Amino acid sequence: MSLPAWPPHLSDETREALLINATNYALAHGVLFAGGEQSAPLAHGFHIPFALFPSPFPRRLFEESKRIQSAYHTLYARVASDYAFLEQIVDQVGDADPFVKRLWDIFQKCRAEGIAQVSK
Repeated sequence: MSLPAWPPHLSDETREALLINATNYALAHGVLFAGGEQSAPLAHGFHIPFALFPSPFPRRLFEESKRIQSAYHTLYARVASDYAFLEQIVDQVGDADPFVKRLWDIFQKCRAEGIAQVSK
C-alpha cells in the first residue's frame, strides 16, 4: 500500500490561505494564549501552536492507544498532581520550550495566589 506524499504539496497562495483560515479558526474558537504584560484582559493574545498537517498515524497504533487509554489517564492524573516532579521536569525543559515555560510560570503564579474559583 502506497501512501500519498506527506505533507501535501500546496502552492504558496493555497498554503497562506490555509494558514490564515486555521489561525482565524483558532482565535475564533478560543484556542489562544494570553501573553505579555496586560493592562486589560486578553490585551495581547495569540493562538496556541498547532500543526497544519498532523503526521499520519497507523491504525494499529491508534487501536493500541485506545486499549491503554485508561491506564494512561491514571498515570497522567498522578503526574499532574505531583508538583515536585513537574517542577523538576519543567526546570529541565523550560529553557528549550518557551511555550511550556510560560504555561508553567502562569501555573506557579496561580498556585501562589491560591487556586480556587469564587462562586458568584
